[in-house]
Amino acid sequence: MAGSPVPMSIHLLPVDPLLHVFSFVDFRSLARCAQVCRRFRHLAEHETLWKSHCRMCWLLEQLPARQTWRGLFQDTYRDLGRYVTVYAPLKRTWLDLEEFLKNHCPSLMATLKGGATEQMLHAVEEKIGRILPEDLRCSLRIHNGQMLKGTGHHIESSLKASKVAVLFWNEEVSHCRL
Repeated sequence: MAGSPVPMSIHLLPVDPLLHVFSFVDFRSLARCAQVCRRFRHLAEHETLWKSHCRMCWLLEQLPARQTWRGLFQDTYRDLGRYVTVYAPLKRTWLDLEEFLKNHCPSLMATLKGGATEQMLHAVEEKIGRILPEDLRCSLRIHNGQMLKGTGHHIESSLKASKVAVLFWNEEVSHCRL
């Protein structure tokens, strides 16, 4: 029959509208879309989609040499994936604080340490006998405190303050129902 309608299939849609639809999909769903069929896998691996997820989840704007946006997302997820829900707002806050310190107190900015490793955070949890909240862990992965400068007296005072903080933490947590 000449007038019969052609059955519509998502596979007949052009690439651009499908990429537009995929651009609204979160990274987990995008990975699932890639498992539907070869065409969806090819579309779900499109670099513009993963660049958007790198920006949204990790605030990454620059692609290292010889890396794809999808690969960068995967590498970052392997390292920081447990913090994916809190990383971007915490990192944005740290970036704002860093900018303020650069402009108003560069000497303080110079004392900020780099991020802690998962192993370091696990060791702290073991030592204090408590699990750190995810947002605190994430913040410590971005910046792990300050380098103490000055005499041993300042360092000793800082260590005493840390011990008091741990004792306070243990006392407060002991009253909570976990």
